[in-house]
Amino acid sequence: MRRALPFFLLCLFFATCKRDTDTAPPDISVVTPYDMQQFNVFDTIHVHFTAHDETQLTNYNVKLEDANNISVIPGVSGTLTGMSADISFDYPISEIRLTSGTYYLVIEVSDGTNLKRIFRNIYVTEVPRKLKGACVVISPSANYFEVNSIDTAMINVANISGFYYGFTDMFVNSYWQQAVVEGNDLGYVNGYSLGTINAFNYYSSGAASPVWGGICSTGQRYWVTMPGSGMIRSFDETGLTKAQGATDAGYYALKIFNVGSRVFTEQRNVTTFDSKIVVYNTSGVGLQESPMNLDVVSFFEKDADNIYTLGNWAGQGHLFIYDYNSNGFWEPVSLAAGATITCAAQIDNTTLLIAMSNSVVYKFTYSPVGLLTWKAGVYPSLVEYDQPDDAVFWTEGSALKKYSFSTAALLRTYTSSSNILDLSLWYNR
Repeated sequence: MRRALPFFLLCLFFATCKRDTDTAPPDISVVTPYDMQQFNVFDTIHVHFTAHDETQLTNYNVKLEDANNISVIPGVSGTLTGMSADISFDYPISEIRLTSGTYYLVIEVSDGTNLKRIFRNIYVTEVPRKLKGACVVISPSANYFEVNSIDTAMINVANISGFYYGFTDMFVNSYWQQAVVEGNDLGYVNGYSLGTINAFNYYSSGAASPVWGGICSTGQRYWVTMPGSGMIRSFDETGLTKAQGATDAGYYALKIFNVGSRVFTEQRNVTTFDSKIVVYNTSGVGLQESPMNLDVVSFFEKDADNIYTLGNWAGQGHLFIYDYNSNGFWEPVSLAAGATITCAAQIDNTTLLIAMSNSVVYKFTYSPVGLLTWKAGVYPSLVEYDQPDDAVFWTEGSALKKYSFSTAALLRTYTSSSNILDLSLWYNR
């Protein structure tokens, strides 16, 4: 008996350890939503699921993720007690910037040791893109500038902000609801809030006077050129630098354009004024370059590897296509002889509007290649296309005009108190 007792205690010890070890995660059963259920942005998902565990339940977490497993709206969490739970709540799809596509409702339940995660695929339809107005820059007095917004009826005007010193460029980022202005020769870029995102002030600490050049924005990032310090830089909605690259020695960057993972820049020689296109990746590392000999007015995306490049050289306007794969330019059509490009807008990947100094606005089509007069007897200096309303906005001096793209008929006119120096359209997302 003396030998049996230690053996009995040893067995009891191992049995207790085995019983105390929890290796089974909770069971989850989803009632709603069902797989591939369809919703619109601002709809509410009714989430209903049950959970069970053989020992205990401690907490749950529900979130909506995109294809990259990134949460797109705030999740919902809660604590649990006992071994079974029935959870039901409404989960609003509150993010206006969501684009149409498949998302993943992720439901996680823990028992304190093990985590069970299950997914429901849902399809979300985006909010239709809608024009909220136009933002313009004017200079009502010497060395003083204003950023104003004009409503879609082109009647009501609201002042966003005013600033002193110079002005170079403006861009409205509808994703962040910000108007970003390069306007201070002392080295500042100002971001003005058009919604809930805070305003910011961006200063280049790398040079006392960068002398700002062009600005562009795609999605969530801004790209600027800094001719005074020979740099290009990217920053976010708070003014935080995210990437940067140096221009070629003896060159300064003017226009800048971001497509996907590439950044295309126009760079000018400080002595000869010859120009070239220099391409970077979005980390700021240079990829390739090619001579251009063009004073660029606009870059537009044809596709991921081809960029419409419009500008002037020696008193003549040109439309080139830069082919990234061949690292060269070709000219699909000759523009009006002896005329320069004043401004241009992209209608779609195969259609452009090109305003020229001969008082004609041309419509260029890539397929089939053609150049037709869209409107004559006009002198626009800035032009933007509003795709949702199929409308063209342009400026002539102090006048902002809205035309129908399909008929070229004048729809509305707004007259500012002084000449309009820049124009950018503002959307709901």
